[in-house]
Order: sequence, then structure tokens, then C-alpha cells
Amino acid sequence: MTCDIRSVYSARWHPDSMHDYKGTIIGEGIRIYVIVGFLIANNGPVDTTIKDIYVDIKYNKEKSGRLISVAWQSAKDVQQKAHIMPRGTWGPKQWEFEGSLWDGHVLPKNMKAELVVEPVAQRPVRREFTLFFLDD
Repeated sequence: MTCDIRSVYSARWHPDSMHDYKGTIIGEGIRIYVIVGFLIANNGPVDTTIKDIYVDIKYNKEKSGRLISVAWQSAKDVQQKAHIMPRGTWGPKQWEFEGSLWDGHVLPKNMKAELVVEPVAQRPVRREFTLFFLDD
């Protein structure tokens, strides 16, 4: 299984907060949105199915976060169609991934992003890409 990143669009972010049942703020962070275009190919001799697709974010050396795709999480038909025949492809797809990084309301400067595709019964395929933000 291989994965090619075809395009990455500039990411967007805004402050985010977590509230308790009384409405009191109990955590502050930032919410990040990024659109990634990718193509997945099955190079093996047997069918394969994709279990999960997400973006891992690493920042400040030891902290990390995860951006998930709303299209993947909410649509069961997309997950059922993630079946790839031998020597076949799935895509190209262009999905928006989103998630929150907690512990502050300022965008970290040293972020690394990685698209992770988890096929069933195989090792995850990881592709690093540059996460960039345009100044408003």
C-alpha cells in the first residue's frame, strides 16, 4: 500500500475553548482546519480495506494532536467504499481534516504534520507534509 499527497492547501485556525456543564471555560486551545489531496494505491496481490485516515500533528517536541476527517467519521458509505482491489487505486480524494490542540491559544511555530492511512492487517502508511498558514 502506498499513499501520495497530491496537494495541501493553506491551513486555517481560530481560538477554541472547552466548557463544563455550567459554561465555565476549563481549557483553551486552537482549532485547525487543513485540506489535503491524496491518492492511495494497493500494490499487493490481495484486496485491502482502509481502517482509518487522519493527520497527526507534533509540536513543542513532546506534544501532539490529531486532526480527523468529518467525511470519514460520519459517512459509513465512504468507509465501505474504502475497499481497494489488487493493483488498484482509491482516489484522488480531497478531504478537510480538523481538530483542536490544547494548552494555549497561540499557534505553535514548530509544527510537523503527517498524513496517516491505516489499512486493515498492515502497517500504517505515513507521509509527512508541510503545514502552513497564511497571514490574514
